[in-house]
Amino acid sequence: MISKQTKKTIFLISSILSLSLISLNQLFAGDYPFYRDGILTIPRVDADQQPGLYRNGVLQFDQTINAFRLLSGDVFPLDSHDHLISQVELIVTESSPVQVFLKISGMVTACTDFKISQRLSDRIVEGQILNDRLFEVVVSSVSTTTPETVCIAVMMDFERVIPLQVFELSAGTYEYVVNGTHTGTFDLKSDNVLSPTLE
Repeated sequence: MISKQTKKTIFLISSILSLSLISLNQLFAGDYPFYRDGILTIPRVDADQQPGLYRNGVLQFDQTINAFRLLSGDVFPLDSHDHLISQVELIVTESSPVQVFLKISGMVTACTDFKISQRLSDRIVEGQILNDRLFEVVVSSVSTTTPETVCIAVMMDFERVIPLQVFELSAGTYEYVVNGTHTGTFDLKSDNVLSPTLE
C-alpha cells in the first residue's frame, strides 16, 4: 500500500521530469520552478481534477536513493474556496487581437491573498471531445497571517480581473468555469492572431 505522502512525492517528481529549461526572466516571474543547492521549489502543480491543486512544493535531492524527497507542500482543494466568489463578469474587448477578461468579486476576511490558476482544457459535448475549448479558473485564498501578526476577522469586498490566455486561439465558442460553479461562454469570431501589416 502506497502512502499519501509517497503518492504526492511520485506526482511531484513526475512533474519535474516534464519541465523544460527556463530563462532567468521567467524564473523571477514567481510561478516557475526553482532549483538551488539540491532544493527544488515548485510553486504550482496542476492535477487532472483541478489546476493549481498542489502549491509550494519543496523537494530535496537525496543522493542515497538518487531521487527527490518531498519536504513540504500545500494542497488547495476547490471545495475550500468555492465560497469566495459571488459574481463573475465577462469582458471581451473589440480590439484585434481580442482580449478576454473575467472580473470576479466577492468577500474575504482581512489578511488574505489570492492564488489564481487557469488552464485551457478539453470540452466534451455529446460524447465528442472539442479540443482546448474550456478555460478552468481556480481562485484560492491564502492567509497572510504569521505568528507575529494579528489579523482582525473583518469581511472585506474584493475584486480581481483575470486575463484569459486567448491569444492565437482559433475562432469558435469557448467556455469558462470559475471555482467549479460560475460558468459562461464567449465567441472568437475569427482566429485571434495579429493582423498582417500591409507594406
